[in-house]
This record gives sequence, C-alpha cells and structure tokens, in this order.
Amino acid sequence: MFGLDNLMDLLFDSAMESINRNERVIQLLKRLKLDPDHPPADFTGVYQYALVEYGVGKPRPVLEIFRQAKIQELFREALERNTPAMLLKNGEDFLADHPLQADLQANNVDIRREFYAFAAVFIEVAKRTRTPAEILAEQKLESLHRQIGGLQERLNRLPTIEGMRTEMARLAAQDYPALPGTAIAPETFSAEQCKAFALAQQMRGWFETLGFRFESHEVWQNDYFEWIINIPVRRGRYDRILVRGIDGEAGLPDVQDLQQAVDTHRTDEGWLVTARRISRAARDEVEKAENDALGCFTFDELLDQDADFSGYLTWLESEIEQRGIDQKYVPLACLKEEIDPDTRQRVGASRYDDRDGWIDGYIDLWLDDPAKEHISVLGEFGTGKTWFAFHYAWKALQRYREAQRRGLERPRLPLVVPLRDYAKAVSVESLFSEFFFRKHEIPIPGYSAFEQLNRMGKLLLIFDGFDEMAARVDRQQMINNFWELAKVVVPGAKVILTCRTEHFPEAKEGRALLNAELQASTKDLTGETPQFEVLELEKFNDEQIRRVLSYQAQPATVEQIMGNPELLDLARRPVLTELILEALPDIEAGKPVDMSRVYLYAVRHKMERDIKAERTFTSMADKLYFMCELSWEMLSTDRMSINYRKFPDRIRKLFGPAVEEEKDLDHWHYDMMGQTMLIRNAEGDYTPAHRSLLEFFVAYKFAAELGILANDFKDTFDISQINFEADSIETFGKRILDKATLDLLLPMLNSNVVSKRLVTLIQSTQNKSKSEVGYVGGNSITVLLRINPHFLEGHNLSNTVIAGSNFLSNTLRNVDLTNCDLSESLLPDLLGSVLSIQFSPDGNKFVNGEADGVIRLWNTLGGKQVMRTTRHTDWVSTVAFSPNGELLVTGSHDRSLKLWKSETGEYIAELLGASGTD
Repeated sequence: MFGLDNLMDLLFDSAMESINRNERVIQLLKRLKLDPDHPPADFTGVYQYALVEYGVGKPRPVLEIFRQAKIQELFREALERNTPAMLLKNGEDFLADHPLQADLQANNVDIRREFYAFAAVFIEVAKRTRTPAEILAEQKLESLHRQIGGLQERLNRLPTIEGMRTEMARLAAQDYPALPGTAIAPETFSAEQCKAFALAQQMRGWFETLGFRFESHEVWQNDYFEWIINIPVRRGRYDRILVRGIDGEAGLPDVQDLQQAVDTHRTDEGWLVTARRISRAARDEVEKAENDALGCFTFDELLDQDADFSGYLTWLESEIEQRGIDQKYVPLACLKEEIDPDTRQRVGASRYDDRDGWIDGYIDLWLDDPAKEHISVLGEFGTGKTWFAFHYAWKALQRYREAQRRGLERPRLPLVVPLRDYAKAVSVESLFSEFFFRKHEIPIPGYSAFEQLNRMGKLLLIFDGFDEMAARVDRQQMINNFWELAKVVVPGAKVILTCRTEHFPEAKEGRALLNAELQASTKDLTGETPQFEVLELEKFNDEQIRRVLSYQAQPATVEQIMGNPELLDLARRPVLTELILEALPDIEAGKPVDMSRVYLYAVRHKMERDIKAERTFTSMADKLYFMCELSWEMLSTDRMSINYRKFPDRIRKLFGPAVEEEKDLDHWHYDMMGQTMLIRNAEGDYTPAHRSLLEFFVAYKFAAELGILANDFKDTFDISQINFEADSIETFGKRILDKATLDLLLPMLNSNVVSKRLVTLIQSTQNKSKSEVGYVGGNSITVLLRINPHFLEGHNLSNTVIAGSNFLSNTLRNVDLTNCDLSESLLPDLLGSVLSIQFSPDGNKFVNGEADGVIRLWNTLGGKQVMRTTRHTDWVSTVAFSPNGELLVTGSHDRSLKLWKSETGEYIAELLGASGTD
C-alpha cells in the first residue's frame, strides 16, 4: 500500500510525543490529509484512517500484523464485497499459523484481540464513507473520532475473546455500506456471507465457554453454517456432534438435510439450531424414535441444556406471590434529572408517571436502548424499591415464560439478587457463585458461563438493596462495593440497582457515584466506564395511597385515613400503610401520631396478636428486648438473617437465669421464633418483615440505653424489668448514625433529659482518641443539631472527639473546635466527607481535605472559612501544618504536594510526582 511504511514510522514515532493520545490521532490524520470527521471513500483512505485511530501507542510488533499484504487484501475484499463477517473467519485462519503469532505471544500480546480491535475500527470508519447528507439524515452528528474512542473502550472492557467475538458479530450485523459504485457478485454472495453469522458467533462463544472442542470441519452457506464439535462424556471419551445453525425458521427440510449430514460425517448426534422459530413438523420429526440422535433447538433452548434456571424461576414466582406483588402492586412514579452534557449541571427534571407508564414505562424504554447498560433506582426507606424490583422481575418473567412456551426468541431472564443476603461476599464472582450454586442450585457450568450469558444479552440483573451491603459507613468501601458490582456491567448487559437515597450523606456525591462521574470512584478504572442512569422514586400521591389501602381495608377505614393529614403524610411511604392499619385503634383513641409512634403501636398490636394466638411463656417486654438485641446484631454485623439453630444461644445470652432449665429454653425458643415480625425461609433463616422494623428496634435500644426514652415508649411495653444498660461506645457509638435510624430515634426522645445526657457524652470524649470513644460524640452532635440547628452556638468543643458529626445546614457561630477530631464529619458548605483534617499548633485554625480535591482552611473560633480551593484534582488524603504554624502542606491522590501560607491560604508552590501521597 502506498505510504504504509511511512505511516508505520509515524505511528511509532508519535508515541514519543508528550501530547495526549487524542491529540496525536488528530495530528496524524491531518498530516495524512485525512478529514477527522469524513474519511475518503477509497480503500486506501479507509485503511490508513483506521490504522491511525487504532495504532497510536501500539508497539511495532502489533503494527506489523497490518503491514501484511494478505491482511490488507482481506480488508479490501470485505469492504468492496460488503462482507464484514468474512474478516473474523478469514483473519483468524490466516493468523493462526503466521510466524508473527509466536513473536507476539512471547510479548504477552493476544493477536486475535488486536485483530478484532482493528477490524472494529475499520468497520466504523467504513460506515462513515457515506455522504454528509446521509449521515445527517440518520442524525449521526457526533465526531467519528469520539465514536471510535467509545468503541475501543467498550472492546477493552470485554475480558475474553468470546466477548469480543460476540461484539464483533453485532457490529458486522449492522448496516455496512459498500463503497459507492461497487457491486456484490451474485454467484459469490451466498458462499462468502452467511445470514446466520451472528448466531454462529454467539454459539461459538458459548461452546468455547463450555470447553467443547471444534474439529476442522466447517461449512458456510448463504443461510446456514455447519461445525462438528466434541463434547467430553468421560475421561478420554467424547461425543461428536454435527451442529447446523440456520437463519430464519427451522423446518422439515432442514431436519432432513441434518440427518443426511450426520450420516455423511458419521457423528454421534446432530443438532439443528436457529435463533428464533422451529416449525411444528420439524419438532415432530425429531421426536420420532428413528431420529433419537437428532435435536432441534432454538438457541435459547440450547442454552437450557447447560444453564437450567427453572428452579430459580419457580422460587421467583413463589416469592412474588407470597409478597402479593402480582395482585396488590401499585405503580410508582419517578424523577430523572436532566443534565447539561457540557457543564454537567442540572438543568431540569423529567417526571415519569401514568402518562408514561410510570417507572415501568421508562425502564421498558431503557431496556431497548443498547447504549445504556445500567440504571440505579433510588428512594427513601419504605418508598417501594424492593416492591418495584420484584414487580418488574414479575413482568419480565411473564414475557420470558410466554416466549418460552411459544418457542420464540426469549427476552432477558430476570435475576433478582437481594444484596442483604450477600453482604459479606468479597467479590462479584463469590456473590454469584453463592447465588447460583448454594441458594438456588442452578446447574450452570461455572462463573464463566454466567459471564457469557450476560455478554450475550440473555440476562436482566436486578441488584436490590445496595445500602444493605457490608461496610456501609466506610466511604471507600462503599465505592469499592459499587465498582465490584459494576464488573457485570459490560456491553450486552442490563443491570438495575436499587438503593436508599439516604445511603449517601450527600445526594450530589451519591448521584455522581451512581452516574460513574465521581472522580474518586473511577480513578483506577481502565477503559470506558459503563453507561449509567439514575432514577429517584417519588412517594405515593393521594390516589396511590387510596388504592393500596383499598387492598387491605374497608372503604370506611380508607376514608378515615385519607381524611387525617398526619396519617396521609405518613402513608406516602408504602411500607407504612400496613403499619398505619395495624396502629389504627391507638390512633382512634387520640394518641399522638408520628412515624415512630405508628411503629410503636403497630409492633404492640402484632405482639399482642402473637400472644393471643399461642400459649406464651414470654412477656411483651421480653419480646421487645429480644427484637431490639437481634436487630442490633443484624445491623451492626451486616447479617440480615439468623438461622433457627442460633436462637437458643441468643436467648441464653440475653435472658440468663430465666432459661436455666432446658424446657424453659425450648418454650422461649418457640415464642421468639413465632413472632410475625420475622419471616422464615425454607432453610430456617429468619429475616425481618421489613428492614425499617430493624431500624425502629435499634433506635428504641439506643434511646433506652442512653436513658432518654420518652415515657409513652417506656410505658407501652413496661420495660422497667428489662436491663437495657450497655456500653454506649459499643452500641450508640459503634458506627455513624444512619439517617433512617436517626429519623425513627428523634420522636422517641424525652425532651426533658436528652440535651443534658448527650452533652455529657460529648464532654466525656475530651482528651481521648477515636479508638477509645468511637462515634459517641459525633452521633450526639448529630442528634442535638437535628433537634435544634443552633444548639452548638457558643459551646466549647475543644479537644473532643466528634468524628462523624453531621453539621450540614447548621451554624457553628462561636463554637470552639480547637483540636477536635472531626474526621468523617460533614461540615457546612462541604460537598462530601472530610478525608483528612489537621489543627494548627496554636489550635486557632484547621485545614481539611475532601474527596473531590477541595481544600478548606478554617478559624476554629466561629467556624469561619478562610480559604477554599480546588487546585488538587483528586482525593486530598494528607494535610499538615509546619511546626511553627506558618505553612501548611496538602497531599493528594493526584500525586502532588502543595504548599500554602496558613495565615491567608495563599498558594506558594507545587511538588509534582511526590511519593507517599496515595
């Protein structure tokens, strides 16, 4: 090719230039007189353009592949005959025995991956050889360079050759224009382009994942292809299967042709496979006794042979019916922020309600959009996230079952993964291994088979309850958990994740993470991040409340609740509707109404009903105490279930002398397991009916232990005989107080004693370390400021440990923060958690570093901000004052150290490439 040697030299030399890759690509294209957005229509121009886009930064041995005359001829023939599919087959055949193969393997280069990567770029460039008018007509206005960059990053994210082959098949199946004026010879078309090519690529990827061996026999025709594969049956023995894949409907003539091919090649079996339809006559024919060596399958039915999800689907149906979701679901509305693509600022919001088919309608559209791979559904506690997850899985399951029954190509199979059950999984692989092999006993060959099904677009993954995973309060662990799950978000995948809005202390940071925009979360990723969207569930409106109540109550009761503004406001969370109905007798009696008291009344009625239903050996106070301690154990250890075998140990520990006799233990054991607030599965694992019940009991435990429980909460259960005393550092101070528990705690507090008690706790942390007192002081601050935003004004908090405090939307006027431990705290005007903090030697100032690269300098008296800067571009994990207090230094994960004047915050100097900053 003219100029190819020079182009290779230019590509290699460009790697030595200091400018970034994108700039090098544009610069080289211009030197070759190639328009970056409109490549020339001749083969030479397309090949050169593709080589620049692909080759910048590649080593010479890799570039040598595309100098080969035979390789160039393959690409020329593919372009001029409009047969991109032949690139994969003929290219692999040529490279298999080429001397370059050994050289590249010695340098840990996979020659097939490189060939696929270049072929993908070549196909995209060839598509752009159409006229600008045609491009405009199809609304393809984005930069070709940007489009190719996205394609390359998608390919880089595919972990296996099978995944790349599947993606290449998808590209090859798209519209691929021949060069203007070129024609495809009719006599060669059917021999060189198979209509079933995409099916062949998926089948090959699946067979290779299963470890099947391919014989050399291979046939390609216009509407079918043919292989012979070897399937191991025992050591040293295998079955030979002739596989024929066809385009369109499989009919009786295809079965007859298959039989003839099996006889000719003397294979043990013959499989006829199509992507979509099989005629009744064909199915009846293979059922005949004389054809017992023949099989006729859709591709989905073929997958069923080795990945049988029927047991899981039975469980899913049972779970949905048990929850009543198939009968009582009320559709939910949602909001989606509209973001300016250039400024990344919010410019508005779209509301999806009955006009759009509710959130279901939006998810339906998202499923059909190949560019979007992941969606996060946020909502406050009790707003119906799990309800929606199972409901949408139910809808998807009905579509799947119908296609399965009719023998049609199936939609995605919904896999609902309740993350509360897998909080301790250390990797997404271990999570799915537990899901497939232990919990649902799905006979799938291994994790690699799941990965292949996911890449082929066969699954809809629904992760429910991201907030219920382990290490919720550790910011970096939260990010790690998210990106561990995101490993399944690959081209071809569709993933829904639900999470509580309040899981993120700052909504902005939460959305940035879920949109893959948070710099701290993406800094270690390679390639293109998955395409994420975020929806937020709305609370119920009046009509939705009326509808959900009508499923559970008489019309008069429904109207009574609808006419009570306080109850109506509470009922906007679906989880509270059942509790309101349970608590109605107390509400009718004129007792106070708020969220925590609705839980209080409902819990009491549930316990009373349990006692009346069975002979009981335990009091309501005993039951309450047990539920408080069990709930704390579950939340504090991130284990959302307990097996019935563990109950006796817990009862002995909590009730000691009362259960010394074994028969007493048996009675108590029976009583505690019989509570309707606990749900038991087939394996004897008990979980709460709803997570918010755990948070209610934990809030009750905290208030009781601290001696700040309101009188009506104490009197309802007569807890005078229960010992709630505990080490507050190991309970109330063990972790940062989450929003849901805090919201339930506040109405429980005795206003006459709460301030005095919590101030005493804060003072008890003076001159101690965080390891000694935990989050006792910080949680106390958070509670006090929720009660009164101005509470701390004028207080002396010097030398206290108030880690994890939430000062957002509160004033710090005249608050002495000298030498406080404010780590992990949220301060006024901050956009995220404090990652590092240091006080000046005289205690008059402190500096803090944040996750988004922001540095702030403060006066400790009055909390006035002296300086705010964003000179760092990544986490600021180190801040320190000089011994004389005149200078301060900041260190960031952007691998730089910066110096400042501490008096004014004036920037002095920067030290790039510093070690130890990460």
